[in-house]
Amino acid sequence: MKLRLAIVLGVIALLLACGCTGLHGPTGSVSISSVPSGADVYVDGSLQGKTPLVLESISAGVHHILIQGGGNSSYETDVPVTSGAIAFVNWTRDAVPETSGIPTDPVFLLQNMKGYRGGGDYITSISYDLSLAPGAKRVNISDVMIGLKIGNTTINPYWEITDKKQANTNDILEPDEKFLVTMRTPRLGPENTFTLTVASGTGQVFIATHTLPKNIGLDVQF
Repeated sequence: MKLRLAIVLGVIALLLACGCTGLHGPTGSVSISSVPSGADVYVDGSLQGKTPLVLESISAGVHHILIQGGGNSSYETDVPVTSGAIAFVNWTRDAVPETSGIPTDPVFLLQNMKGYRGGGDYITSISYDLSLAPGAKRVNISDVMIGLKIGNTTINPYWEITDKKQANTNDILEPDEKFLVTMRTPRLGPENTFTLTVASGTGQVFIATHTLPKNIGLDVQF
């Protein structure tokens, strides 16, 4: 009896040491919140509840999170879940301001925009060079809001500065500097139309609308 108990305890200790939970492999947690709260949360297409929500015992790996607010407002992203760790997803609904009544003289110039294939006939990320329009003053990139509208759905895409060309190492965009921005998108397929909105802290908005070609066999240059 004592030997059997010792074996059971040894197995439990081994599972805990390798970060496993039960017999289903390593798991982690995902904390999901939104402003305002009460949005529906889907994980890999399955409804899990409403924000704020903490999901435990999620299998390690990449999971698709969709947060669906009221109307057609939504946000989606792919989240890597690590064994024994908590991943955080936060979404502020309508973070990109409405353009009606806002000065639209662009602060920014967007050049060399390119869409990258996600392994099929669709793109999953877009990159572009971000610089200041002639006459525009310095801009703190932390104050910039970037939005993506696909049909009637507006999302707040994950984006980051992946290269600072002709620029200092800080996050202040000066005249004659150029930042390379890369942002994730939902799957955009042939002939999908999207609108990219880049707003400065002053409320001035850059808007660009593009339609993908009928064939996305290669990366797309806009």
